Amino acid sequence: MEFASYIRYLIFTWLATAATVLDITKEYKEENRDNMAQWCKEYAKEVEAYIDTLDIIVKDEVYEELIELGIIKR
Repeated sequence: MEFASYIRYLIFTWLATAATVLDITKEYKEENRDNMAQWCKEYAKEVEAYIDTLDIIVKDEVYEELIELGIIKR
């Protein structure tokens, strides 16, 4: 469940930050944009840490199946 939350937060912050950088959002505070970018970095680190943890605890057979399904990459 925690992983899903971090993915949601990451997607939201990435979209919001990208919208300001690409001038889709016309009015914004630079401080807010910078905060969103920082949050995006932190959520990405959490997601990466979670995936690294899965690499350690998932059995080899399950890992191979996840690779075949395209859910994870080597």
